[in-house]
Amino acid sequence: MRVCAIAAWLLLAAAQAQADDSSAALKAGGLVLTRQADIRMAREDLFVSPKEVRVRYEFVNDAKAGVDTFDRMPAAARRKYAAQGIVEIDGGDAHPHWIARTRHWWRQRFPAGRTVVIAHRYQPVTGQFFFGESGLALKQPGYARDYCMDAGTTAAVRAKVAKLGGNGPNGRYLLAYRTDFVLVTANNWKGPIGHFHLTLDKLKPDNVLSLCWDGGLKKTGATTFESVRDDFVPKRDIGLLVLQ
Repeated sequence: MRVCAIAAWLLLAAAQAQADDSSAALKAGGLVLTRQADIRMAREDLFVSPKEVRVRYEFVNDAKAGVDTFDRMPAAARRKYAAQGIVEIDGGDAHPHWIARTRHWWRQRFPAGRTVVIAHRYQPVTGQFFFGESGLALKQPGYARDYCMDAGTTAAVRAKVAKLGGNGPNGRYLLAYRTDFVLVTANNWKGPIGHFHLTLDKLKPDNVLSLCWDGGLKKTGATTFESVRDDFVPKRDIGLLVLQ
């Protein structure tokens, strides 16, 4: 019986703060499988908004035998990392000396030749900060570049900032929501994602949404945008910026 590991994980990521008014965000992601040859992701339906993340997977095991999960650092690896100063051993516990990652894992059975559906939903830890004219500096590292704001989006944001006239609840600043989803870990499965369906929700019709996305986005509702890709190989994670 071959053994693989499946987990849902969170990466603590500080918001790209330009002022002390920002809050930290958790860069959460989907299911992670240690690389192996037989389990493929036949379908992923992903919904991302600043208030909720929903994801549904369909996995297929192409092997002739079933595969069970397991994920635990072996004792030999603990001793090795302790000798290198990477971890500190306290009794039976290993405390890492690196950026914190929280990983939730469970046993999962993948029957041979069968499709397994796994779905989960959660409220993301969305970063919040004030967004003003300085955030539109395209030639410098900043939000306009990091979230791939095109000319139309930039003009819309600039018009909204100017309309505030200093009389808005936050002066001449919009309230920004930053939501991250780790997507590239889908490449650990066998082959590309067979069918990928992404839905983004900007919460209010008047809000502005921006992100770096290689596929086209189609407006499907007052607040929603969708993208459909077949045989999809993610090249980057999702970083969603919503301006209100």
